[in-house]
Amino acid sequence: MLEAQADRRRHYEAYRRIHAESRVRVLIDGASPDQVACAEQALRDLFARRGVSALQAAEGAFAIEGWDISDFAEEAEPSAGETDAAMAWLDAPGVAYEAATGAPYPGHGVQLELQFAEAEYQAVCDALVPDAEAGVEDESRG
Repeated sequence: MLEAQADRRRHYEAYRRIHAESRVRVLIDGASPDQVACAEQALRDLFARRGVSALQAAEGAFAIEGWDISDFAEEAEPSAGETDAAMAWLDAPGVAYEAATGAPYPGHGVQLELQFAEAEYQAVCDALVPDAEAGVEDESRG
């Protein structure tokens, strides 16, 4: 029992670390490396202000997309936390563009690439699935 609790604790710690270390690489048409660096800092600031990691923001956007694909089925509706996180992801291209160029976002020309320890994340999530099926909520998510 104690070993299982220690494993679960270790998995949650890895889960939180992966989220904390997640980053977004920004590609902006015609932007210099200095402009891209400004855009990436602006996104770190955006996510920090919203209280989410880059990975949580992307997961929130994914949850909203899944809800759309399900024709807005009630059982697929994202949580309030997922919706709030998604708003940060949806705001990110405009924030990045405006930080890089000082101009209003034209609605195109920005690509966001989520960077995180994907294989480790999948392994941690797979290990935590029995907890989710048992109704144990992940305390790090909103």
